[in-house]
Amino acid sequence: MRSSNALTTRLALEGFKFKADKTDNRGGFKITINECPWHNLMIKSGREKLSGRVGTLICNTENSVWASEFGENIKFELKDQICRGSQSCILQFKPS
Repeated sequence: MRSSNALTTRLALEGFKFKADKTDNRGGFKITINECPWHNLMIKSGREKLSGRVGTLICNTENSVWASEFGENIKFELKDQICRGSQSCILQFKPS
């Protein structure tokens, strides 16, 4: 899970509440986010209805870039999202 250290450090610094788990021996890992400061800001600013669209765009773009930094063989998949009604966000990083 060495490749996840930079990402989990960023998430912690930005105020996300999460846990990271190794998913395989080839460098795959999953991050489960239980509290998202970005979604909380959207609610606070009265833009909760936009949160799902904005969150999907930002999370897919940003985390795909992070995955590419881990290596060509790591791919990102956004499984669930708080801003779309799920209990948590699931960020899956797995070898291709």
